[in-house]
Amino acid sequence: MAKRVVVDLDQWREEGAPEVQCVYLYHPENPGVAALREIAAFEHFCRKCELACCVESCPREALEKDERGVVVRANLRCIGCMSCARACPFGTILDEALRFRAGGCDFCESLQRAEGEGAVPGCVAACTSGALAYREVAPDEKGATLVGEKLAVVGRVWDKTDAPPKKAGAKR
Repeated sequence: MAKRVVVDLDQWREEGAPEVQCVYLYHPENPGVAALREIAAFEHFCRKCELACCVESCPREALEKDERGVVVRANLRCIGCMSCARACPFGTILDEALRFRAGGCDFCESLQRAEGEGAVPGCVAACTSGALAYREVAPDEKGATLVGEKLAVVGRVWDKTDAPPKKAGAKR
């Protein structure tokens, strides 16, 4: 099992946006960490609605559903209007995760090739909050979602049995 960059969405939300800069050598202002969070949020929280309101609400057709039903954003078409976040009936499109200026992440592949097995992506090394990690993730790990071959998302998974506690005296 290979190591992956792991985005802990619960930790990210508790700590607020951690101060993590992408260390991509050729584009130091790259918001690659924000791009990872966006991918992670769509993958982990998206309810994969059959009739996706978020996709329909986008005036620029910047959202599409992939073959697995997960919503993906075409960054060059997105104008940052947040219509998708307002249209999502479940509130799973996090407006703070969407950025008009998108970046990319190569998971520091060149660093790992140069430094070998012990190399850690720069964003993970710079993150002190625990919102990013670099480790092996089992496909059946509770609360984990594997995204491609290099990214994993962990966090509280919504379950329809997670109803709020019934208040005393409340009728159903």
